Amino acid sequence: MIIAPSIVAINNINTKLIVVGIEKGSSGFFEYNHEYSGFFNDIFKVWARYSRQELIIKEFSNYDELIKSVKNKSVDYAIVIESPDRKIDSIYMTNLSYSESYSIASTKKLPENISNNELLDSLKGYDTYISDGAKYLDFGKKAIIKNGIYIHNEDSILNTFTIDKNFFINVRRYNDKRIKFTKKLNQSIRSIVITKKQGHKEKINHWYKKYINSYGGKKIDKRYKRGNLFYHYTNNGYIRPVSTSKTSKYDNIFKKVASIEKSDWRLLSAIAYAESRYHNDVVSGQNAVGIMQILPRTARIYGYKSEELLNPYANIMIATKHLKKTAQNKILKGDYPSTDDSLSIIVATYNCGSGHIEDVINIALKNNINPYEWDSLSTIISKMQDTSFVNSQNTKYGKFNGNQVIKYVEEVNNAYQTIKKHHSK
Repeated sequence: MIIAPSIVAINNINTKLIVVGIEKGSSGFFEYNHEYSGFFNDIFKVWARYSRQELIIKEFSNYDELIKSVKNKSVDYAIVIESPDRKIDSIYMTNLSYSESYSIASTKKLPENISNNELLDSLKGYDTYISDGAKYLDFGKKAIIKNGIYIHNEDSILNTFTIDKNFFINVRRYNDKRIKFTKKLNQSIRSIVITKKQGHKEKINHWYKKYINSYGGKKIDKRYKRGNLFYHYTNNGYIRPVSTSKTSKYDNIFKKVASIEKSDWRLLSAIAYAESRYHNDVVSGQNAVGIMQILPRTARIYGYKSEELLNPYANIMIATKHLKKTAQNKILKGDYPSTDDSLSIIVATYNCGSGHIEDVINIALKNNINPYEWDSLSTIISKMQDTSFVNSQNTKYGKFNGNQVIKYVEEVNNAYQTIKKHHSK
């Protein structure tokens, strides 16, 4: 049994609890950015508040272990995958259920209109990714027993995500970079909520029937059924960019600041996504503050006080001014056109500082490497955390975590391209 972190921290030993067990791969529930989310997660959060109890989530990799926990009443409600092979006669089934389609992805490039049987034959010898719950589908069963196909169930990109998985091919950070093909299966997985206590069943059925037709219930249902998700809505209440009309609740500020500073608001939004996931009230271990994660010393450079950093407008304005200053750095200015390469270099400089990038560019020049092609420059950046390499190059500013910088640039670029698809400048 795998026990995931609880939704809440329990401070009072006498606090009444609602314990929900989740079968791994169930529809209506997933973990995103180290936070629980999904249709069932949101429903049970409301149910816990309504019941004036605290919610605990436990994830089970083994169905039998979950059923055992329900029977001994250590789990109040269990979300399990419905399958003809399973009989749950002795357990009370509630009215709560949820269905979602599943996808399969592969490292082999294949045509979009390929049939399921052709897909199975074509996948021989290639790594294949399939959602854990999809093993109950006919396609999943055939794929698992097909010789020569290596199925990734554990820790795959699709394992804990059960909503419109086709979009994951476009979300590089949460994707295996080798993946070239994904196919949405026509079948879907239905998960149901069960409980051993008759009283639990009656109470939640009565409440759910009313709530799902209320404004709040319809809002949750719509949230997870929309077809244009790019990054999932998570249970902290922030949007990361979700729809064609909005990327975050700070869009108007991004646009206003960008207009004043003659910048691209979509890039600012992408940086905010990478920096804080659009949280404005966070402070990092390095004391970076707010939505754009600005250090107090950076704020002072632009005439702002540290206490102003929790103001979204001030925070975004400082970041925008700093980004412009970064782009105008003497070692970068005028040496390359406005291209994807230049954007990546500017974003990298914004992340790790102009001094470090100056060192990297000087190393490139000494070794006859084009310093204005991101792919070439990133190979040097990846070595900048190696003390022996940095010392051998006589750098001025020393080593830094180059892999983190590369990952950051990749995340900003992906978010930026995603936002650009749906928002004109």
